[in-house]
Amino acid sequence: MNEKQTILIVDDSKFNRDILKEILGETYHYLEAENGNQAIQLIGDHPGIDLILLDIHMPQMDGFEVLEMMNKGLVDIGLFLEPVNTQGLDYIRMPENDHWVVTMRPDDPLAEKEVITKNDLLDVPLILPERMNVQSELANWFGKDFGKLHIAFTSNLGTNAGVMALHGLGYPVSIEGAARYWRNDLVVQKRLFPELKTSTVIAWRRNIPYSPAVSRFIEELN
Repeated sequence: MNEKQTILIVDDSKFNRDILKEILGETYHYLEAENGNQAIQLIGDHPGIDLILLDIHMPQMDGFEVLEMMNKGLVDIGLFLEPVNTQGLDYIRMPENDHWVVTMRPDDPLAEKEVITKNDLLDVPLILPERMNVQSELANWFGKDFGKLHIAFTSNLGTNAGVMALHGLGYPVSIEGAARYWRNDLVVQKRLFPELKTSTVIAWRRNIPYSPAVSRFIEELN
């Protein structure tokens, strides 16, 4: 009997990791990491990994750093938050969308609200994603009021933004999955209203020879 091939799934959202395992089924043995540092450790401890699926936005090690590993052939397939430049990549969109949320301390007055509207955010210090194309998504949601925002910081690292929220330095606006790993007695998340969602794509480099495990995975995706 052939031994199961090993897939490493790197994503700070357990929800996303579970979806990928459900898509792939019980054919494979799975390793899971919540961030880039854990992924590097697992790659070192398990040299026989057949396939690596990577989220581009994670705490501790920014996904763009690990993306360099993908370009060097060390990582085969990436999990990307849209909007993303897919030039040179083949990709599919995942069926589930993630909500945009605002993060705050549980004793913050905004934490008592069911949802957060743009009027709630006009006079508070915000922490927005660094990526300009992601900011454009938020600019469309805020409309003409985007120019009135008090943007205190920009950050692509969920950990840094969460620490700032914990100390009352600002309100991170991010996707829900990027903040799920925080304990809810430290910070809480409230969804934007009207709701704003974003999609995720699984992408791989075009016209590159892959291992049988990677090739089979791509075939199952398509």
